[in-house]
Amino acid sequence: MLTLHHLEQSRSFRILWALEELGLEYQIQFYKRLPNFSGPPELLAVHPLGKAPVLTDDDQSIAESAVILEYLQEQFDESGQFAPKTPIDRQQYRYWMHYAEGSLMPLLVMQLVMSNVPKHVPWIIKPIAQKISDGVKAGFVQARLKDHIAFLEHYLSAHDYFAGQFLPAIEQFKLGGEFDQAILEASIPLLQQQADLVLAVNITAGSLCSDEFRAWLTGYLTDHTELQERLLFEIPEAAIMKHKDHVTALVKALQEHGFQWGVDHYGRHFQSLGYLEELAPAYVKVDHGYTSQVMEPGADTSFLAAVCRAAHNAGVTTIATRVEDQHQVELLAKLHIDGYQGFVHPAFPLA
Repeated sequence: MLTLHHLEQSRSFRILWALEELGLEYQIQFYKRLPNFSGPPELLAVHPLGKAPVLTDDDQSIAESAVILEYLQEQFDESGQFAPKTPIDRQQYRYWMHYAEGSLMPLLVMQLVMSNVPKHVPWIIKPIAQKISDGVKAGFVQARLKDHIAFLEHYLSAHDYFAGQFLPAIEQFKLGGEFDQAILEASIPLLQQQADLVLAVNITAGSLCSDEFRAWLTGYLTDHTELQERLLFEIPEAAIMKHKDHVTALVKALQEHGFQWGVDHYGRHFQSLGYLEELAPAYVKVDHGYTSQVMEPGADTSFLAAVCRAAHNAGVTTIATRVEDQHQVELLAKLHIDGYQGFVHPAFPLA
């Protein structure tokens, strides 16, 4: 019998997910953290360092969540349902697993530790501890976390997943069409109840490549022409590059019924922007990897300006996402950005 030694607020949750998805029989041994956030002494009987999660399988004790996941995959995933299929996908799987543990997680742990330091010092030095903690977080941790977030955004803007078709489950189990149908059906009462509401729905790759979904969507659009100005459809630029023929067919159905659509993560395929004139989107959402750089001192904004000019030349509106303050608005306005979406501005009106 498999036993998962589960410590609260730990990475045990992804082991639970794997056990459930693999349909395995297992039992859980729960442990509560001590006030100083360490594991209880009972865990030392399972692992010399008192670490968790730990998976016991008969006489084996396996520690480290990444190692446990690999063990479960190798021992119990007989159909290869959760294994990356190609050499490239396997390499990416290994990289992102080690990246999460070796590069990203230490910063997150440091952020957690520094946030808790002022809570565990005598009150008389608490202001000093708070100042030191805030200084370390602002000057070291958060600056590096920002780089990591930009790195992740950059990668995901050009890839559907971190490792081939390994995630998410919706695409993995070919449920994209059903998922999008459910979202679109659920949108109708919301739009009917709120007259000023405008929704943009992202279309999954599974739906883009499904003739069945496209046939269903055609009927949906025919039945709800009153939503033409309030229901928008968005397709990631990477999907346009990968599934051009399928996207063309879906876009044709949208345009024939008077619905507008936009491009998400625009600008990552600058060498192939000819699709703008061919497919005629109403707007593009500029990839956040470009717009976030505007705030950096001495940032080179020439490429951002170029991709925006390319959109304007095709008669397409440009929208910046995750705009957080008025200063960023003013900088982006100089770079051929038409509208903003985020904390300071609502989505750009297309009327």
